[in-house]
Amino acid sequence: MIRKTLMLTLIGSSFFYAHADFNPQQKKDIQSVIKEYLVNTPEILEEAMTALQAKRQKEKETNATAIILKKQKELFQSATDPILGNPKGTKEIVVFLDPFCGHCRRFHEVLDKAVKNNSDLRVVVKDLPVLGEPSAMAVMALLTAHLQGEQAYDALQSKIMEAEAPLSKDDFIKIASQISGIDTKKFAKDVDSDQVSSQMKATLALAQEIGVNGTPSLIIGNNFIEGGMSYEDLMKALGK
Repeated sequence: MIRKTLMLTLIGSSFFYAHADFNPQQKKDIQSVIKEYLVNTPEILEEAMTALQAKRQKEKETNATAIILKKQKELFQSATDPILGNPKGTKEIVVFLDPFCGHCRRFHEVLDKAVKNNSDLRVVVKDLPVLGEPSAMAVMALLTAHLQGEQAYDALQSKIMEAEAPLSKDDFIKIASQISGIDTKKFAKDVDSDQVSSQMKATLALAQEIGVNGTPSLIIGNNFIEGGMSYEDLMKALGK
């Protein structure tokens, strides 16, 4: 409490110093007092940084909530997004995933378990390339597979989640050709189409607007959650 009072006093002094007509010696004395205090109690800077980070995080969450409320249709009801679980489920998650992100791959295992154990769970997948060009190519391949149905998407996603980056367009076409039910010729034609590219760009723009800086990132209700979580924590977040 004493440190905070002193800090507030110094801040007030600094403000007064900046707006008052002090002579050079007085300015030098004020600077000396502030410097001495900060040198002798450097932990106050840590406290200030912690408070600033908490404030910035709160502001980010508040902004994200406002965008989520505004973008409900784009987030939860887009006809072009892959759906895991029950398409008509009453418990909903939106998840931003990069197929080459290690954390995403681990969290995908949690999502698989959640879908298998909860028949009312609906997971909207927003494939998001945060790791550069290799991820962008992988996302376009996934979106291309989704044009041929959820099963085609699921099958390609499983293979990509096990693959090592980078993979070329030809690599993805070869992988797709090994999946039963995928029309390889159509896949090769669609994989770099304007339709697929536009969908990826739309997801990138939406993620940027919300404030997604990494993957996995989740939206549950109106809450924006950065990072993956355990199965148990996910169930708690869903009210299970």
